[in-house]
Amino acid sequence: MLLIDTDPDILNLLDYVFRSEGFGTICCTDPGEAVRHVLQGGVDCAVVDLHHARTPESLGFLSAVRSSPLAKGVPVLVTSATLNAETVKQALTLGARRFIPKPFYPSEILSEVRAAVSQAA
Repeated sequence: MLLIDTDPDILNLLDYVFRSEGFGTICCTDPGEAVRHVLQGGVDCAVVDLHHARTPESLGFLSAVRSSPLAKGVPVLVTSATLNAETVKQALTLGARRFIPKPFYPSEILSEVRAAVSQAA
């Protein structure tokens, strides 16, 4: 489980939720670093925040993941506190599986990840 967000509180919350449910996690604040983790293999799903200071890099994460044969099938869920319809549309066009607006319930993210991982398997 790869978690990408610049907010350490969100990362800590998601890390706790997924670890308590038996998922292994990798937490990143930099989308470029996250791409490297995906390309190395072993990532079953990614949750990425789209709206922060490096939004173009977050969309670049989606592009890089979808263009790599090794990572093409990794489900990516995107989150954001700012609803920008064009950015959400772009993320979905680039291959995001689902958009989940912030604030969200941890159980909502967990449910979506479980569904994404089971469909990808």
